[in-house]
Amino acid sequence: MHSDAAHHELLDRNFQGKLILVNTIPAGLNLISSGKFAVRKGDTELPEKLNQGLLIVKTNGKYDRIYDKWLSLDDPWRKMKKYLFPTIITVIVIAVIAGFWLLMLQLLVRKRTRELAEKSELLQQSHARMETLVHERTMKLKQSNQLLQAEITEHKQAEEKLKESEKRYRELSIVDALTQLYNSRHFYHQLEMEVDRANRYGHSLTLLLLDLDDFKRFNDAYGHIEGDQVLLRLGQVVKRCLRQTDSAYRYGGEEFTILLPMTTDRDSVVTVERIRTEFKKEIFSPEPG
Repeated sequence: MHSDAAHHELLDRNFQGKLILVNTIPAGLNLISSGKFAVRKGDTELPEKLNQGLLIVKTNGKYDRIYDKWLSLDDPWRKMKKYLFPTIITVIVIAVIAGFWLLMLQLLVRKRTRELAEKSELLQQSHARMETLVHERTMKLKQSNQLLQAEITEHKQAEEKLKESEKRYRELSIVDALTQLYNSRHFYHQLEMEVDRANRYGHSLTLLLLDLDDFKRFNDAYGHIEGDQVLLRLGQVVKRCLRQTDSAYRYGGEEFTILLPMTTDRDSVVTVERIRTEFKKEIFSPEPG
């Protein structure tokens, strides 16, 4: 047989005899596997020797390996089948496993996508509810703010009215209703302040006393209404003849006082003369009462 491996295997097992050769390896293998010996035409070697070597190879557990190796030399498709089918099976198994994990991955992705979609929908609903609550709260705060602004406006108006009333009351409490000059109570308060200021800064201060002569006889002759007109006209003349820093007071009846801060006695004479001259220009036409 044309096989170095078989030849050496037989020699290693002390095979005694001559090898019988065949024309082809598959033919020889087929004869060996059938238990027969293969001989070249014209050869007379006893078949027992070949069977002895075949038995040695079989009992050694290497017959199948040697048989397959020899057969694959002349049959490439058999060699291919030996490795192709396991490879195909392996590829199929790998493809099945990969497909399984791909399917599991797709299912997981779909599940996760569905969960995210549900969470997104919940978040959108929560956001919508939050916007509604914020809008409602904003409207309530706006209404509260409007009410508060209205209350503040009313409070300011009431406060201004109160201040105006207090101012008016204070003016009424210190102003003579007939002549619109300050009254005697305010005179004493202002006199004390002007004296303190004059002493503190060393300024001069002049106090004038005015009186209408024969005013009682005028009242008796023409009545108190005409007399009040005389007092009113005198108060107007005094106001016109004074500076802003000066102040005039109705002390009582037909008596008047005037405070002239930072005014000497010589300057005060000028003021008094101006008042007398202006009052002299007033024209009265009383009718006997």
